[in-house]
Amino acid sequence: MRKVLTVLFLLFAFKGFSQTAEELYNQSLTAINAKDYEKAISIMDEFISRYPDFKNVHMIYLNRGSAKSAMKDYEGAISDYNTAYAKDTTYAEAVRQRGYAKKMMGKPDAALADYELALKINPRLGNAYVNKAAVLKELGKMDESCKNYEKALELGVTDVAGVIYRSCDSTSPALLKYTYKILVDKTEDKTYGYKVENPVKVGYGPRGQRAYLDLLRDEQGNPLEYIRTGSAGFYESPNGLMGLASIDRYEITYRDKKGKKKKTTLYISFYDYEQPKIPVGFFAVGDFPQK
Repeated sequence: MRKVLTVLFLLFAFKGFSQTAEELYNQSLTAINAKDYEKAISIMDEFISRYPDFKNVHMIYLNRGSAKSAMKDYEGAISDYNTAYAKDTTYAEAVRQRGYAKKMMGKPDAALADYELALKINPRLGNAYVNKAAVLKELGKMDESCKNYEKALELGVTDVAGVIYRSCDSTSPALLKYTYKILVDKTEDKTYGYKVENPVKVGYGPRGQRAYLDLLRDEQGNPLEYIRTGSAGFYESPNGLMGLASIDRYEITYRDKKGKKKKTTLYISFYDYEQPKIPVGFFAVGDFPQK
């Protein structure tokens, strides 16, 4: 889900080297940004040839490996990642990207081994958890995959929230807080979710309905109690059965500001996805301090 091409920008001075070294490096970045990978590789070849003792030459090897990987030269990329890692055995990013190249070569077990090694070197390398989760998902190991996506989310890789929303059952408050930021906005439309003609369209099957409802809170910050009570109607949709998508009726139990238990009904469809919003009168987990 995350692009493999990760170019490391060297935020240090080219002390002890001529201005030409800095010029070569900047030229390589310009070429990579323009997706002219052949030119970038040629420039980095020259850099490595002229400045083999450059303090951070392992980053140059990684950038060249990334360019080769973008060109689907995975064997060449792995060779550069190997060199980058050999020159600095604390360089977890080189191991992570090597794992991705192995995955693209159809070697999932070898890729997983590299992701594990990268995480051993740097347990906070969130993208390694993302890569590992993707391989586990392809292997059909969804429980393990979801745990790794969740770990990545905890480490701040927030763009995996959508994957968790679609594929995983996670109700951890910390994870829901991240997911809320990505998936839920407020609305002032008093019919939204309350009228069968204006249902919440969460997509992704019953799992999507549960994920959405688990994001909502009552006025006191409590999770909602909910139960599906049946189908409430249909609307035309190319994603529905025979062109018709069903709308489910959910009975919602919550407490008001005074703590009094109340009930209402929300109408939700999982056949189509439109950016879910928070119905009037409710809030999201992110609106309250995490307990």
